[in-house]
Amino acid sequence: MLPVAADRGGLVQSAVTIMKKIIKPLLLLLLCAPVLSFAHTDNHDADEEEAECENHLAESFPELLKPYARLECDQFIVNPDGWQWRYPSSYFDRPYIPAFAPKPKKQVAGMRVFKQLVAEEVAATQIAELHESKFSKIRTYKQSQPPHRLVRLKATNDLGDSMDVWFGFLNGDKGWVSICSPVCAPEYFFLFERLKH
Repeated sequence: MLPVAADRGGLVQSAVTIMKKIIKPLLLLLLCAPVLSFAHTDNHDADEEEAECENHLAESFPELLKPYARLECDQFIVNPDGWQWRYPSSYFDRPYIPAFAPKPKKQVAGMRVFKQLVAEEVAATQIAELHESKFSKIRTYKQSQPPHRLVRLKATNDLGDSMDVWFGFLNGDKGWVSICSPVCAPEYFFLFERLKH
């Protein structure tokens, strides 16, 4: 027979008492959890969507861009119905313009929202100059000719970070977008075109 170690100071009894105190509540919780999860069956999806997505600026989104872009949840500018946004080398990834600036002034946790969106048509005399001085330096910009129309959207978020979003129109059905904050980087360049039905 093997020797049994002596119980020093009731350690074995304390361990049994602690196990009873822990295991009983855990078993009870495991048995009751499924019942509690199905006890509340009201559908609050609409309330959750409303609470998660506020669109205060949707009505004030610039008229110049409403046919080509729309604001979603005050956090993103996305393609509207009937239009496709895509990166130059992909038909699968869907670009969007987020309210957080690529190069923020300061790092602050949490989601960013747009606070101001102002669009202006660029004068025809400036388009060729911007084509040469700004856009032709972007590696993913493959346009040999300047766009026939150019709109600059100045987007400012809740932290005061601003970015210029340039919409270059090649014709009435297609064009490109370049996000500059302040540099126009190739990864922030994408194409847009009207979907053919």
